[in-house]
Amino acid sequence: MAEQQQLNFELPEIDAELTREAVEEVLSNCLLYKTIEYQEKEANLTPAYIFKEHQSTNKKSDSTADIAIENVDEPERRRRYVAWVERAVNRLSAKERQLIIERYLKDQYIYDHHVYYGEMEISPKKYKAIRERAFYKLAFILKVEVRIEKCQ
Repeated sequence: MAEQQQLNFELPEIDAELTREAVEEVLSNCLLYKTIEYQEKEANLTPAYIFKEHQSTNKKSDSTADIAIENVDEPERRRRYVAWVERAVNRLSAKERQLIIERYLKDQYIYDHHVYYGEMEISPKKYKAIRERAFYKLAFILKVEVRIEKCQ
């Protein structure tokens, strides 16, 4: 009879405060990208008649093309960022997902007490427990966890 081997799986220790800050930064950027539209840059078509003494680098400069590329790439980068965060949030449990969406992804000026007394109707203690679990999961899903290095 073959012996069953038990897998030893330890969750890594993380710095809770730094990890919370990292997750909040990701969520804050996501909300910012969702609410503030990217303002396209425009090329300056009037030449500047200022003599600039410099050495030739043999590099061609096309500022109009650079601006056009940024005007296409930046909105796409923001769209992908928001989709990445939303996919991560959708992997959470229903309560965790509701908490993150209500508190961090709807409005910048919503506070914790609005969510736990208003939207979710739970106690502050229960809210904190759900948020900590959600942040822990999101940190690993988004790969922004700050690990504590053990000295051996």
